[in-house]
Amino acid sequence: MNEEKCKDIIALLSKYLFKEYDELCTINLNQVHSVMNILVKGNIPFQLTFVEGTRSVAKSVSLVITLSPTISITKIFQLEEGSICIC
Repeated sequence: MNEEKCKDIIALLSKYLFKEYDELCTINLNQVHSVMNILVKGNIPFQLTFVEGTRSVAKSVSLVITLSPTISITKIFQLEEGSICIC
C-alpha cells in the first residue's frame, strides 16, 4: 500500500468512521452508502454485514476494512436505537 493511499485511509477513518458517526446514536443508510462509495472509489477492500433487529437487539451493520493481510479495522454501526448484539 503506497503512502498516498494510507493518508486517504487515515482521513477516511478519522472523518467518516469514527469522528462523525461516534457522535450519533445511530447511522442511516445514506451514511452507510457514503462510506461504501468512498471505500470503493479508494479501491479499499471491505466487508459489510447486516444484522437483523429483534425485539431486544437493534439492527446494525458491521464494517470490516482490510488494510493488510494481518491488519483490519472493524466498526459496528447501529441502524436504530437500542442495544447491539456483539456476536
